Amino acid sequence: MAPGEPDIEVEMDRAFEVPAEGKDIHSFFSLPINLPEDKWIRSIEVQPSARSVIHHPLFSPAPKKAGR
Repeated sequence: MAPGEPDIEVEMDRAFEVPAEGKDIHSFFSLPINLPEDKWIRSIEVQPSARSVIHHPLFSPAPKKAGR
């Protein structure tokens, strides 16, 4: 079953520069979505500007902050 059209698209506010050489970089990014209600996530698509330097992206929901 194809996921269909996205309900929401989220972008990073700035690019993350990856050096041409060196060890793997393990980074964590938080992208606030601020939905008015809880939603189920059926799929996620990553569209990096440099596909050759990205492998094994992992995603995890962040816990809600108190009062939100």
